[in-house]
Amino acid sequence: MYRVYSLFRFVRGNFQTVSILVKTLSGIVCHFLFPVFATYACSGFHFIQIFWCRVDSLATRCGPFVICRSNRSGCTDLLCGRLVFHGEANTTFPEMASILTAIRMNAFPRHLHFTQSIEPLLGAGLGSAALGLHCGMISIGIISKLVTTGEPNASDLKRDVTQFPRRGPDRAFYAPEMWNQAAKLVSDADVIHGHGFYVGPNWCLGRQARQLGKPMVYHVHGFLDPWITKRSRWKKWISHLLFENANFKSTRLWRALSKKEQQQIRDFGIKAPIVVLPNGVELPQDRETTDIEKLIIQFPKVRPKRLLFMARIHPKKGLDLLINSWASLPSQITKDWEIAIFGPDEGGHADQVSQWIEKANLQTSVRLMGTVSGEAKEAAFRSADLFVLPSYSEGFPMAVLEASSYGLPVVMTDECNFPELAQAGGAWECRPEVTSLGNALLEGLSCDDMERHQRGELGRRLVAAGYTWESVAQQLSQACEEYL
Repeated sequence: MYRVYSLFRFVRGNFQTVSILVKTLSGIVCHFLFPVFATYACSGFHFIQIFWCRVDSLATRCGPFVICRSNRSGCTDLLCGRLVFHGEANTTFPEMASILTAIRMNAFPRHLHFTQSIEPLLGAGLGSAALGLHCGMISIGIISKLVTTGEPNASDLKRDVTQFPRRGPDRAFYAPEMWNQAAKLVSDADVIHGHGFYVGPNWCLGRQARQLGKPMVYHVHGFLDPWITKRSRWKKWISHLLFENANFKSTRLWRALSKKEQQQIRDFGIKAPIVVLPNGVELPQDRETTDIEKLIIQFPKVRPKRLLFMARIHPKKGLDLLINSWASLPSQITKDWEIAIFGPDEGGHADQVSQWIEKANLQTSVRLMGTVSGEAKEAAFRSADLFVLPSYSEGFPMAVLEASSYGLPVVMTDECNFPELAQAGGAWECRPEVTSLGNALLEGLSCDDMERHQRGELGRRLVAAGYTWESVAQQLSQACEEYL
């Protein structure tokens, strides 16, 4: 009883201190439950406003939280580690939020990404991957900006994305305004990310990064694969002479999409640190069955089952393998199936594909469906029963990730560098050869709907568990902190 009475007297005599302590401890608990938490603690004449901010990478520099304190005179102090910011009397919460934003802008690394294009044809999977990583960083609270080139009338549909109008040949990816703003773009950033090689943005922004001493991260995206390095050798030689040799030498961190690509980087003579991180995907939203039926009606099937190809119409994607393999399969297996080929035509390769289809007399079962994006692209994925990507060369294909995210089982070559999908049961893997691809297709076509559904679900779970852009962005941010 005496101890209770003593505790009561202590609390009564030190009410203000105890009140602040209790509210502070409750704020700490809530800090670990929520990304941002604000609590108000009334104690006597003092009105305490405490903002708890998740600053995992900032803890050693500014402490684990920020405290806003209104003192008796009505002036507001903002304490961030050793820094104290004095505000005006009666500072409001929105004003405090703006101060916190200013601290975040100055304390957290600002990331600038650049790539040649995010358009379906000129950007393809490279542009999609750069955009996805940029958006993933923003979604977890990292400051990020993406710059790229586009048509003169291109619109910026995503947050913090700037498309500078191109001039001259599209494949040069020359944007005069990007060159004019390069110094400001780089100076406003702390970490520079280059996606892909050999084009205008790498020249102007890589040079500025070197001049201003900003660390650069190079994302290879399959550009050092032997199938790629053997093509357009003289153009690559000129690019290396003009700017890529300097970029390669000054890059402080390299990102490989797979262990295989990591070795390709080392084989190129690179000694800098390498982090192996695959591409990610934005998981599709759940839809009701009736909504899916309305969605897929725009791509009606001519046969009961559909094998989907979704990628650029380009020689490296292996459409010659697909058509020859399809023609070699028994008709009793393929009679209920059609191949729907979606994707932008690069360099007129679609005409060659059409000739292959006609020569193999497959016009009734193989169709070129054109380019799709947005809701139409979702409809194409949801209309399919099986997905195929018979590529000769890839970094880490976005198309396979997207197909798996929709719960589609996959037939792919081992050049897609995603053995984990096959190991998880979500894919049949083969060599980029007609016989090997034919055998994998035969397995995928011959199994029943239940097995295909089960395999697709295994792939979807794998992708959802470890291949989202938020997960990739978090790991890359940690690697930047460690190596830069």
